[in-house]
Amino acid sequence: MDAPLPRIPAAGRWRRALVAAGVAAALIVAAAGATVWWNVRDLTAELAQRDADTVAALAGTLALLPADERAGALPAEPGGRSGVWLVAADGTVTPPALAGDGGDARWQRWTGLVARDARLTARFDSRDPGGTPWSFVAARLPDGTVVLLGRPDAPGPGAVAVMLAAVAGGAALLAVIAWALFRWGVRRPMDDLLAATEDLRWRGRIRDETRPRVDRVARRDDHAGRLARSLAGVEQDVGRRFLQLSTLLETIRAVGASLDGDEVLDRVLGQLQRLFGVERCAVVTLDERAGAVLVRASRGLSDAFVADLRADVAEPGSPSLRALRSGEPVQVSDTAADLSFAAVRDGSPRFDHRSVLAIPLATSMAPPSVLLLYRSEAYRYSHSELELATSFARFASIAIENAALYTRIDARLQEQSRRLEAIIESLDDGLVLAGPDGRVAYHNAAAAALLGSPGQGMTGDDVGSLLRRLGADPAVAPGGEPGEVLPASREVTTKADGVQRDLRLRTFTVADERGAPIGHGHLWQDITHDRLVARLKASLLATASHELRTPLASIKGYASTLLAEDIEWSVEEQRQFLTTISAETDRLTALVRDLLDMSRIEAGALTIRREPVGVAELVRRAVAGRSTADRERLDLRLPRGRATVDVDRSRIETAISNLVGNALKFSPEGQPVTVTAQLTGGELRVTVRDRGTGVPPDLGERIFESFVRGDDGLARQAGGLGLGLAICRGFVEAHGGRVRCRPERPGTSFVLTIPAGEADA
Repeated sequence: MDAPLPRIPAAGRWRRALVAAGVAAALIVAAAGATVWWNVRDLTAELAQRDADTVAALAGTLALLPADERAGALPAEPGGRSGVWLVAADGTVTPPALAGDGGDARWQRWTGLVARDARLTARFDSRDPGGTPWSFVAARLPDGTVVLLGRPDAPGPGAVAVMLAAVAGGAALLAVIAWALFRWGVRRPMDDLLAATEDLRWRGRIRDETRPRVDRVARRDDHAGRLARSLAGVEQDVGRRFLQLSTLLETIRAVGASLDGDEVLDRVLGQLQRLFGVERCAVVTLDERAGAVLVRASRGLSDAFVADLRADVAEPGSPSLRALRSGEPVQVSDTAADLSFAAVRDGSPRFDHRSVLAIPLATSMAPPSVLLLYRSEAYRYSHSELELATSFARFASIAIENAALYTRIDARLQEQSRRLEAIIESLDDGLVLAGPDGRVAYHNAAAAALLGSPGQGMTGDDVGSLLRRLGADPAVAPGGEPGEVLPASREVTTKADGVQRDLRLRTFTVADERGAPIGHGHLWQDITHDRLVARLKASLLATASHELRTPLASIKGYASTLLAEDIEWSVEEQRQFLTTISAETDRLTALVRDLLDMSRIEAGALTIRREPVGVAELVRRAVAGRSTADRERLDLRLPRGRATVDVDRSRIETAISNLVGNALKFSPEGQPVTVTAQLTGGELRVTVRDRGTGVPPDLGERIFESFVRGDDGLARQAGGLGLGLAICRGFVEAHGGRVRCRPERPGTSFVLTIPAGEADA
């Protein structure tokens, strides 16, 4: 851009040289004038001295002559180059006229003035009425007569000074003309070119007000014209470079502004059209599965052209495939003349393109791609244009790589988001995330279920209102005063959909990567089961202490009684004591057996050994261990015949026994317990019905859980640990069956159902 600037100082040197030459010429003229003036002055002085000597000699000669003869002795007549006159004491001039027409009054007055000056001074100058300068020398005779010698046109020092002034004026005029010619012919064009150069330097273009002057200079044939034309070429180069730079910057902005590969490629192709002036351009991608090159993005291509642009990987005359194989740009300057690209030459007349440039794109994560430029006329790209197009190809490569990377990252993020969301949605605990304003930003399904609104969204709701619905204190809800310390954990009891739950509410602060708080998180844990377990553990301890202490106390008491040495017991009394000890021992054994069976069931270590068993026999064996009073209360309704089932005899006997014992325990005295067994539909169904108060509504199916009893654990009427029904369900489910209870009027029926297996009816 600054290449023309070194030529501008040459004009300055020319100007300085011209001024120096003018000054030198003026000095020469001044020196020559001074020399002439000096010589003229010397000559004038010498001539004046000779005239003075001549007049003195003439005066001496005329003084010797009589007065009347003096006029005749004068040496010359007036009117020549010089003249001699006699001026009498009374002012009379002989001859009477100095020059010109003696009868003219003007000449007479001038003659009188000269005669007066002759009497006053010996040397003087005067100018006659005709404008001719005269130089006079006078000499006085003894009688007062004056001899006067006069010369017309005498070049005195004044005349020389005037002449020199005229010469200097002419030189000055020539200098002014030369300066004007230099100013308007050299200096002004140079100033215009300099202003245009500064415009190019700081603006990148010549201003509109400067351009007409630069165009006028460019029409000249001298060096200034050549400089102006060179400056115009520089302006075109600067404009082209500026266009390239702005296009590159716009392309960089487009690549960095979006991760959408198709959008960025469309912008890059648009910039290519603007920069290279091509009618059509495209980016094609190698699809290895299809075995062809397909169009990824295009500008100015018709649908037919896009369809025709598809090239098979085996096509030898495809510029795009050849560029992919070589890794270098491939250009077809004239498709009509280049015989090595037959496929392109055949399609050129149909789609009106004569020039093709294919540039491979450097891609690693994306499929191999090529940038294509089409022109309607034959064209060969220069080296700089190829480099520029290659730069744009890099941007297209970046766009494709960014799109591929974004797609991979987006897929991974979506996968991770789905996985994280699945994990969060799989939580049994409710999770609620709230922003700084205390509004719900996210929640999982468990949180909605705990609020009694399964399947409903809570996004945007106030967390304080949700906490109030859970029974929490809204005064400590998020969104309170700044700096408020929230409790880390709270426990509340809530009821939703008719189900009472115990919840532990945990609150934590959500911070960004810099540690700045951006909201709060709330974790709602259902601790109903935990509290139940805690209550069951307490109940177990109370029950165990009661159930184990009583038989142990009886065993200890009777054993101590038998061991007493101061008392003699009869055989019958000893037998009664031992019978009591044995019964209490059996009771302890049953309690321990129940605990061991329950532990096996919960540990999954229960082993089932199936064998054919008669249904009637199975039920009778289950109730055989009961007391006579209990057996009298039982109403057995068993099937006739040899109906058998394939079950673990001991486990099912224990399950039926537990159901019968539970019915006897909770039925009033004297009320019967009905036991019905039947084999129908390939299932063994045993129903045990009592006439008691029934299962409390709030227990429901929880009656089959461990350590759960139908009566108050502190004021219960019957003994036991609350494991009988739990063990029954464990044994039945181990056989693939199920046990349930249904209310009766009065009492409750417990129904045990087991698949019959290989049973025979």
